Amino acid sequence: MESYGYVEREFLFRGCANIYETGKGGCPAVKYSGQSYTDRMVLRQPETLDRFSGRVVVEIVNSTANFDIDRVWAESCRYLMRNGDVFVGVTSKANVFPALKRFDAERYAELDWPNPSAEPVPDHDVSPIWSGPADQENGYIWDILTDVPAFLKSDDKQNPLKGWGVKYVYLTGWSQSCSYITQFVSSFEKKRQPCV
Repeated sequence: MESYGYVEREFLFRGCANIYETGKGGCPAVKYSGQSYTDRMVLRQPETLDRFSGRVVVEIVNSTANFDIDRVWAESCRYLMRNGDVFVGVTSKANVFPALKRFDAERYAELDWPNPSAEPVPDHDVSPIWSGPADQENGYIWDILTDVPAFLKSDDKQNPLKGWGVKYVYLTGWSQSCSYITQFVSSFEKKRQPCV
């Protein structure tokens, strides 16, 4: 990255999200509202603003192996850096938290998507390797996918890209992360329209 004039920074970020269930007409319905979480993002950007293209690529980082794999970055990094694009990788599932905490318990101690229910989170996934700890709720991702792009375009004083003039934010992923995009667009963009 240095040869392209790029730097990498990591952030833990906090927010509040709703946890959803399937409601009337297949539209998302809020099951638990205003749940606090702490997640992680990795930001790779040009060292200087004059190299920035105005484009930010947000990758829903793949969690299939129980640790974060930023495959889109791995496949596209040279292209993104040649063009002056910013890359943001967002941790997409709580099943990677144990691996991060084993790597550095202090650094990642605050990562948390707490289960708001008294019952363990059921594993609805096809493969057991995709399930996470029973005390963690994977449903935070839907509001994270809405909030992160808005935050990166905002004037919020904590936004690492504040003043950079972000024009476009693109959402991408690899493998199961692409399924997240399909679900996000079909369910959460759909909820902006009247549901019957």
